[in-house]
Amino acid sequence: MKQPITKVAISGINGFLGTNIANKLTELKYKVIPIYRELFYNFEGLEKFFIKEQPDIIINSAAYGN
Repeated sequence: MKQPITKVAISGINGFLGTNIANKLTELKYKVIPIYRELFYNFEGLEKFFIKEQPDIIINSAAYGN
């Protein structure tokens, strides 16, 4: 029986850590979904994102920077 693909949402996907995590998970056949920075400033948008995508795993690799 074929196992379902695990969906992984990653914040900070454009940074060093997020990029490497996303690349490895993609190699392992996970479905990687980026959480873009703009969503963190819009609670309703973030909530809609999680309702729509329904990730199995959430990884926060975002860092504060200026």
